[in-house]
Amino acid sequence: MSSNDIKAYFEVKNSRDFTGKVVLVTGSSSGIGEGIVKLFAILGANVVVTGRNETEIQRVAKEVLELSPKKLKVIHSAVPHLEASKGVIINISSGAGVMASRGKLGYHCAKAGLNMLTRVLALQLAPKGVRVNTVSPGITKVPAMPAGREQVYEPYIPLRSVGYPLDIAKAVVFMASTDSQYITGDLMAVDGGFLLNVPNKPYD
Repeated sequence: MSSNDIKAYFEVKNSRDFTGKVVLVTGSSSGIGEGIVKLFAILGANVVVTGRNETEIQRVAKEVLELSPKKLKVIHSAVPHLEASKGVIINISSGAGVMASRGKLGYHCAKAGLNMLTRVLALQLAPKGVRVNTVSPGITKVPAMPAGREQVYEPYIPLRSVGYPLDIAKAVVFMASTDSQYITGDLMAVDGGFLLNVPNKPYD
């Protein structure tokens, strides 16, 4: 359908309806992944909860069913048939993929590699109708964050607040929706502007 077709404009209001879609979220038994899988469930998707802690997987699965009483798939691994379904891959990176700090060599390299993987896969899979993008969360309030840590970071965040799993989930939903059907190979920072204002610290 041409973007000039008026019907395309009306379809935007239904772009966040994921009824009948299957969404697999790796590491969705806690934190950001948990927020993402819950939002997709509310929006109608059949979700796949994955993780390494069986107790946490079952907890999230139970809560998802309470939010949206529909079929729920709980597995530890799955291979999506992306080409057949014209699916979407959304990687979760972090600011560590574009900035450096001492003492975290492996983490920075892994995230930078993930960002490049997104771009290369986007080129390779585009002819097959598969889009690949990355969402890069900033400082996010998750259970693992030490008490009081958000107050340390907030003065350096232009929007003056740490993020929450739902903030990241909304960005992922956008990237998975037809609203982003012309976006691939992109890195979306969801960080309140943190990377624009990374604090300068004395180098010693």
